Amino acid sequence: MWRPCLRAGVTSGRALRDVMEYARPVTRPWLAALALSPFIVTCGPRGGTDVGNGATVSFDVGGYKPSSAPVVNTVSKKGQARVDAFWVSVGSFQLQPGGSCQAPKKGGSFVFDGPVVGDLLQDTPSSAPDERVGVESGEYCRLRMTLEPAAADELPAGAPSEMADASVFIRGVRADGTPFVVRSTRSVNLRLKAPEDHPFSLADHEALMIGFDADAAVAALDLDSLDADVEIRIDEDTNVSRLSALENRMKTSSRLFRDEDANGVLSIEETTEAKELAIFEL
Repeated sequence: MWRPCLRAGVTSGRALRDVMEYARPVTRPWLAALALSPFIVTCGPRGGTDVGNGATVSFDVGGYKPSSAPVVNTVSKKGQARVDAFWVSVGSFQLQPGGSCQAPKKGGSFVFDGPVVGDLLQDTPSSAPDERVGVESGEYCRLRMTLEPAAADELPAGAPSEMADASVFIRGVRADGTPFVVRSTRSVNLRLKAPEDHPFSLADHEALMIGFDADAAVAALDLDSLDADVEIRIDEDTNVSRLSALENRMKTSSRLFRDEDANGVLSIEETTEAKELAIFEL
C-alpha cells in the first residue's frame, strides 16, 4: 500500500517549503528523514539526517497514569475488570514550530506519516529506535495527529491480528467474568498544545511519546451498565455511543512527554504534570 508523505524541506537561507510525494509507510517506531538538497526531498526509512542546527526526534505511543489520579478502581464500579490488550495506531503527525500558537504562523510545519502502532499496556522496557526524524531545533507549540487504522503489513511484531485495519483494539474481561472486545476503524483527530502557551524545545536527540490514560479510557466505556449473555462488543455497529465515549476520553487524556531514558515505557517520574510538553486542546 502506498500513501502520501508530506515533508518540510529545509534549504540554506530559504524558508521552509511543503513538498508532497509518495512513500511506503513504516511500522512502529516509524521514522523518516528530511533531505537537505534544495532540489530533492525524500521520504522513507533511512538514518538520522543532519538538518543544520537541527534535532533528531523519534515518536512512540504508550500508556501513563496521571500523577494526580486518585488511588481508586477506575475500571469497574463492581470490582476489578481485567484488560488483556489495548493497542492504538497513531499517524499523520504535524509539529508546529513557534513560541506561541496564538501568534501568526511563521514558516512551515514538519509533517510525518505514520502509523505508530503501540501497546498501551506495555511495561517492559524496549530498545530505543535506531532511526530518527530530522527537525529544526527550537521551540514548538502544537502537535497534531490522528488515531487512524493501520494495515496488516504495518503492524509491529506482537500486535494482535485484530489491529489490522483498526485504529483501536481492546480485549478484556469484566469483573463478573463477561469478556469484552472493543474495536474501532474510525479516524479521530487529536490536537495537543503546549500548556499555558509555554512552548517545548527540541534539540539534539529527542525520544518523544504520546501518552494515553488507559484506565480512564476503559472507565469511559461504563462496562457495568451493558447487558450481555456471552460477550460485550463495542464497535461502529454495536454500542456505538460507548465507542464515542472511549474516543473522547482518549482525546482528553492524551499528552506529549519525553521518554527520558528512551526505553519505550513512560514512568511515573516522566509523566508528572510539570513534564507535560503538550496537552489536549479543544
